Amino acid sequence: MMEVDSVEEQHIVNGSMMKNFVGKTVRVFLNVEFTSTGGRKISGKSTDKTVVNVALESPLNQPLSGWIEVIGKPVSASTLNCSEIIVFPHDENAEPFDEESHNALVMLMNNMRDFYDNGADSAF
Repeated sequence: MMEVDSVEEQHIVNGSMMKNFVGKTVRVFLNVEFTSTGGRKISGKSTDKTVVNVALESPLNQPLSGWIEVIGKPVSASTLNCSEIIVFPHDENAEPFDEESHNALVMLMNNMRDFYDNGADSAF
């Protein structure tokens, strides 16, 4: 029989929702505003304009800019211990990231969590 690794639940949140997920794994989109000199801290604004401070497990190889997705565990309402960063390459020909639509999606997913947890069929 094949063993199946358990997958930790990840919550997609914006900055103001982090206080509700302290100690749980979250994913949050940030527009980077600051990278520390030592490369172990970043700060950015989430899609709802909330400032989020990120503590990294290891220093960055280079400064970050633009939109990133951070996966980690909030330790407070505004600070996140990061386990992974997804960097989106800058492309001048691409459409700009639609932060308002992403934020609306995050709010919808969190306000209708029971719908997604129970499946669409159980809602009717």
